[in-house]
Amino acid sequence: MYKKLMVCMCLMTSLCGQWVSRYHSVLPLMNLTDKAQSIFERTDIAPFSQLIWSFGAPDKILNLEFYIQVRDAHTKQWGTWIKMLEYHQGKYTTFVNDLKGGQGYFHVRYEMGKNHRADGFKIKALAPDNKSFALVYLTVTTSAVDLFQPEQALKVAPGKRSIHLNKVSRISQFKVDHPRNNEICSPSTCTMLINYVLKKPYNPLHVAQSVYDHGLARYGSWPCNMAYANQCAHGKFYFYVTRMSGFAELHSVLAQGVPVGVSITGPITGGATEYKSGHLILIVGWDARKKEILCHDPAHDLNQSCPIRYKLADFLSAWEKSRRLAYVACQT
Repeated sequence: MYKKLMVCMCLMTSLCGQWVSRYHSVLPLMNLTDKAQSIFERTDIAPFSQLIWSFGAPDKILNLEFYIQVRDAHTKQWGTWIKMLEYHQGKYTTFVNDLKGGQGYFHVRYEMGKNHRADGFKIKALAPDNKSFALVYLTVTTSAVDLFQPEQALKVAPGKRSIHLNKVSRISQFKVDHPRNNEICSPSTCTMLINYVLKKPYNPLHVAQSVYDHGLARYGSWPCNMAYANQCAHGKFYFYVTRMSGFAELHSVLAQGVPVGVSITGPITGGATEYKSGHLILIVGWDARKKEILCHDPAHDLNQSCPIRYKLADFLSAWEKSRRLAYVACQT
């Protein structure tokens, strides 16, 4: 039997009328017998239909596994443990466990299925063969997707000052010498974010190769992208995926001097393509006079063509199709 080390720090932030909530935790891992493990647990929280997550762990942990368990809000019964992700010798693999009726874990998120809600979760981090003490950072975002409300550009823009973050790298995914460069918008955006925050140039080709999800067989796996960014940061910054409460939160992060990666879906005026299956871009500013979002869009053919402006109304419509998914960086 393995003892459980419970959470040493937990912070919860409720957002946007309870449609979305965010939980941060730091889990201690140390060798107790032959495996180190720790559990992050929250119960009696705002009922949710979907959960997304990401983590940060030090380089010295070579093998790491994550499992999830959720509690049904109606029956108060805990489900079975489900494996979400495995990190082994530099390779990420996410998993699918379809329980039935649309409920289960699907590579990057847990879904409760139609007409079901959860009001608690447990996430277990397990580090086989770990020989020393280490801290693992976790961020969990829960959402009641049916309660999501779009924002109107005319209502969110007033009072938001102009911001333009300079000296942000420009990376076109199509200038990266990769055989599947049409699929690497996420690592390209992640590279621009890492470069700016850490003040060090990272190679987008290496980032793409490093974040590849061997389970999903894609480069856009959210927890894998954030895990690699955290390895690069060495504890100086913390990167996580979440869903934002709205434009005000996006603006507040920009006001702190940090760009934000966001996912957009669908056609947007000025876009390089129609972005039918989702697309990651980096937000670098806001023009209050012209009501335009300033961003670096890696889908444009040339590096110098990446900086582009999108009208706020067009941007909100495209961003909200992803339920305001965002890559965020903050100081630890």
